[in-house]
Order: sequence, then structure tokens, then C-alpha cells
Amino acid sequence: MTQSTIKRAQKCQFYRAALRELAAHLPAGDDELDRLLAQTVEARDDIAFANILFSSLDSGRQVDARHLAEGAIMLPNSTLVASAAMHCTGEVAEALVAAVESGSMKYDQKTTLLITAGIWCRERRNGVAPKSLLRSARTVARIYHDDIMIQTELLILAGILEDDDLASRLELIDLPDTHDIQRSITDRLIAECNQPVFTQVPDEPQHITPSGYTVRRAVARIGRNDPCPCGSGKKYKRCCIDKDEQRLQQSSDVPGVTLEELREQPEKHLNEQRLLNMRAYEVARLDPAKVEEKWHPLLLNTLIRFDEPEATVRFFEKLGIREGLEYHWLDAIKLASDRSDKQLVKRLLALTPEKKPRDFKLSLGTRLLMASDEEKDQLLDMIEAEALKGLKDDHSFTLVELAYDLLASRYPALGILAARGVISTTETMDAPYLLDALLETRDKLDLALDDPVEAILDQRLDDEDYDFESDSRALTEAQQNLEAKRGEIRRLRGELATLHEKLELRAQETTVENEVDEPENRQEIPVDDAVVTELRRRVISLKTDLKERHSERNRLRRELQEAQRDIENLRSEESGPSSRKNVAEAERAEDALLLEDEFLGSQPVRVPRFSAYFEEALGALPQAVSRAALRLIGRLSAGDVSAFQGVKRLKLNHEISRQQVGLHHRLLFHLGSDTLEVLALIKRKDLEREVRKLASTSFSKY
Repeated sequence: MTQSTIKRAQKCQFYRAALRELAAHLPAGDDELDRLLAQTVEARDDIAFANILFSSLDSGRQVDARHLAEGAIMLPNSTLVASAAMHCTGEVAEALVAAVESGSMKYDQKTTLLITAGIWCRERRNGVAPKSLLRSARTVARIYHDDIMIQTELLILAGILEDDDLASRLELIDLPDTHDIQRSITDRLIAECNQPVFTQVPDEPQHITPSGYTVRRAVARIGRNDPCPCGSGKKYKRCCIDKDEQRLQQSSDVPGVTLEELREQPEKHLNEQRLLNMRAYEVARLDPAKVEEKWHPLLLNTLIRFDEPEATVRFFEKLGIREGLEYHWLDAIKLASDRSDKQLVKRLLALTPEKKPRDFKLSLGTRLLMASDEEKDQLLDMIEAEALKGLKDDHSFTLVELAYDLLASRYPALGILAARGVISTTETMDAPYLLDALLETRDKLDLALDDPVEAILDQRLDDEDYDFESDSRALTEAQQNLEAKRGEIRRLRGELATLHEKLELRAQETTVENEVDEPENRQEIPVDDAVVTELRRRVISLKTDLKERHSERNRLRRELQEAQRDIENLRSEESGPSSRKNVAEAERAEDALLLEDEFLGSQPVRVPRFSAYFEEALGALPQAVSRAALRLIGRLSAGDVSAFQGVKRLKLNHEISRQQVGLHHRLLFHLGSDTLEVLALIKRKDLEREVRKLASTSFSKY
């Protein structure tokens, strides 16, 4: 019955009457229905899952919210996820947070799910939210600090949960009356979430309007009076025309193939553009054995980028680790390690590459995760050895990696301490990115908003010595603004601490007055008397001011870092490296980010395409650099073999290649089958920063 039900659900259209008809064919027992939903989730069958989920909920069946942890991404939109979630049973908030933290959703979808989880907690759990919900919201707030829409939605969530700490972490929202707007939107969202589950389901079947590609006819063009191609001997208009008209409505971008046929055999018609446009569950559903070998590297990159470790492991278990995929195997190990999934790491380590990378070595984070009970006593020795190696290196890359590994390991608090030390000594241009990881770890551990190392980093920025008089004046002004803002924050914190002390003292006085009364005359003294009310009003006002000053300080800090980077770049261009040793160190640091040399052989002609980021950078660089970059792009596009000498791919994102433009600049690009996607033209000293950003970014979104 299970397979027949799934097939029926796959062919069912998503509208009310069809879903209600499907409900009559669902298993009668709740346990069997639960297993059916779990099976569709495991198979990443988005159509069957959505249809069975909504037909079950509408008919009053119990659906455990745990299916949404992996199933939410497969629903057509986040509004439907919210509607379904409010009618599920079990730990709804935890399931929605798990969906948010899966890594494969857009951030506007994530905030919708977080708000839904907040509403569910308010309506069904008396406003008590799991720590994971607040942690996830803080992480989103930190990453998207400059997105006004996301910040506003998180402010709404903070209001729903009445969480001042989350509100204090948001950038200043400049709206005329934030509280009234927040209350209005919150009331509307709560009303929408409490509507019947079918409110968001269409009444009638929706005609599919293809977008994003050129539609090719699923049926050849045939004259109405021509003989029917089925061989019946009848005219086409009296035979198969009606059937073909229905087939035409399902036309895809592949001639002669319908959308349903394309869904059933996606591997057969796979190409680069389709693979890059697929959603996470669609990529995970592919059978790697049916995918052409030339698409294997891109398929693995996409699985890793979408945070799909199980599908990545299945790829290697099915096809092995052939030459050219060794670094993808290492990336898969790191992905599984970051998720603390020992079983997946074991399955990967049980496989043997045809050719191990020359620099193959398990990261400290993986070794800490996989340490056996007998080796647990040696964990500190592992950390000590890695730290000593980093101290002996000429550059800070090893120590930075040590800090990142510890932050993601079973010892996050130790990672924070290590990161503090590295931030205090590493390059000031790299330190802010490690600081972001440190602050995210603080969120996960539910620690306070600020970390003491922020003040140290600020002081290092203040103490930088520059030789350019005009630039020094600009930096001095930025430093003075930042220091003034720090002074305001210190003053406001002091006032806030004093007010809290006064409130505590007032509470103690009230308790004493109440206790000295005779028991029969004792009465509750109002807490909100005039004094306490005024104190609380001032506390709220101070918290608002403190949040604004904190946001302004972060903005000023970023401006100061940008100014410093601009001056460092100018200094590098005008004076160049001071010695051969500096050049060698810079080259070693750069090589650590790149794969080994590859022989690319003869190259086809490709049409260049330029990202907006590249065009913006091109206008800001000296003309000599711009000319050299454009000449290089022309040679790369023409397939000039000499232009590809020295090209290397990034270790953390194999889709992207790097080529030198002179001594101080680097070109980042992607080689498509017939296009050259030009992504960025950057300073060499900014390469590591860009690589870290690109490690989890598709080049098509760059």
C-alpha cells in the first residue's frame, strides 16, 4: 500500500479537492502514516511529501513536527511551512529551528520560520522559547546586520518573545514608530497562523507557467488533418490530439520531454545550468551513477555547498574516490566533522582514494571528534602539538585554523580562548572574520553579547601607524569617532548598572516594609509605584540608547577597518614588498589556499560574463591594472594556452579558479562549458578573506 499511496500522491495536483480525495487513500493508522511521511522525506520526494502532509492535516490526522526539520525546504514557500507547522504536533519550534539551521534555505525564508516558531511558543508554550531558537535568530542577525528587512523581521520576533537580549543585538531600525508597526505586523501574523491549514492551498489546479528557461515542445508540431503518428490510420484531430495537448502543457526546456518525465529522470538531461539552478533536495535526490562523469566535481561542490553530507557520502560509497575528486573527499570529511557526525566521518575514512593528496592530513577538529575512548587522554596533547606547530610557522594561518577547529569542536569554550589569542596577534585584516566565528560561538553557548577581545581589536586598529599624512588625518578622525562612541557606551552601561541597583534596593525596601506589618494587616504593596515606574522607564530608555550606540560603534569599527585596508593596499602598491622574505611569506600564505598545479591542456572558446562585483572593482582600480585584467580575460576566453599557465583552483571551492594579474592583484573566475564567469578582481592580500567568503557561496550568486 505504501508505494501505491506514494505514486498516487506524486500524481496528485496541489489544490483542495484533489488533496481531500487523496486523504481517503492514506493509511488508517497514525503510525503507518508517520512512516509514510518519513519515507517521502528520506527520498526527498517534494511533491508526495507536500500533498500527503496537507491532506493529512486537513483531515484532522496527527502529524509529528519532526518531519518539517528536513521537509520544510521541500514545501513550495515559507508561508505554507508556517501554515502546516501551526497544525502539527510535537516540538514544533525545535523542528522549525532545525530546518533553519540546515543551511539550504534563503534567509528571508529562515526569518519567516523563526517568526512562526516564536508565534507557536507564544500561543502554545506560554512564550517560553527553546535556546536554539534565540541562538539561531542571533546568528542570522549577526550575519545579515546590514539587511534592513531581515533586521526588522527579527525585531518582530524579539517583540513576540519579549526578548530584550535579541533586540539589543539588532542594528538600529530607523522607522517612524517601530513599536506600533511591530505590534500591527505581529497581530496579523498570529491571525494568519491560526487560520485553517487549507487557507494557503488554492481552490483550483494551478496552471504551471515555466520560468527561467526557454520552453521546448514536448510534442512535435503536427497538422490537425495529418495522419496521427501513433499509426492508427486516423487523422490526428480525431485520435491523439487531446492527449498531446495535455502533454504540451507540461513542456520543459528539453525537446520531447515533459516536466514529469524530466523529474523522473533528471540525470539523463543534466547540464551545468540545470545543476546550478537545482534546490538542495533536488540535488540530493540525484543518482550519481547516472550522472555524466564530467559533472561529478560540480555535483559534489553543490552537495557540499548545500550542506548535504549524507548524499555526499553516498556518492563516494557508490562510485569510489577517483583521481581528481580527492579534495572533494576531504571537503566531505570536514562537512561531516563540522556537524559532529562521527558515523558519516567513519564511512568516509573507510574509503580509499585512488591517489591521496600530497598534503593529506585530517584536521584537528576531525581528529578530536574521532578520538576513541583510549585516545581521550591524548586530546590535550593533540591540541598542544597543533598549537606548537602554529607558533613555529612564519605566518598565522595554522593558528587561525587551530582557532576555527576548536570553535567548531567539542571544546567551544576553549576555542573562544584560543581565538582571543589569535585575534590579538594575527593580521588585523583577517582578525574580524575570526571574531565573527567567535561571537557566533558565544551565541551558541548563550554567553553575553560582547567579548573582551573586541576592545583589543579596536585598540589595535587605533594603534596602527601610517606614513601618509592625509590618510592619517582621516584615520585619526575615524579613531576619535570610535573612541567617543566607546565612551558613550561605557557611560550608558554605568548608568544602567546604577539603575538596576536602585531597583533592587527599592524591591528590598518594599519587602522589609511588608514584613514589619502585623500578619492580619499585611497587604501587597504595589510594585509599580511612581518611583519604580520611573526607574523602569529610564531602564528601557537607557537600553534603547545602548543598543543604538552599540550599532553605531559596530558601523564605525567597520569604517575604520575599511580605511585601514585601503591604506595598506596603497602602501603595498607604492612601496612594494620590503624584502624577499616578505614575498616568500606572501606566496606561501597564498599557496595554502590553492590546489596543486593542474595541466588544463587545450581550452575551448568561451564567452566572458562579468559579475556586478567585478565591474564595480574594475572602476576603482588603477587603469594599468584594469587593462591588464581585461587583456587576460580576453586570452582566457579565446582559449590561449599560455593564459592558463599558473591557474589554480581554490581548495575551499573547487568551482572557482585564480590567476595572477601582475604582482598585487588576483582574478577569480569560473570555467563553464561555454562561458567564462568573471567573478572578482581583488588585491592579493585580500585573497584569504575572499576565499573564506566563497567557501560557502555559489559562484552564480557572487
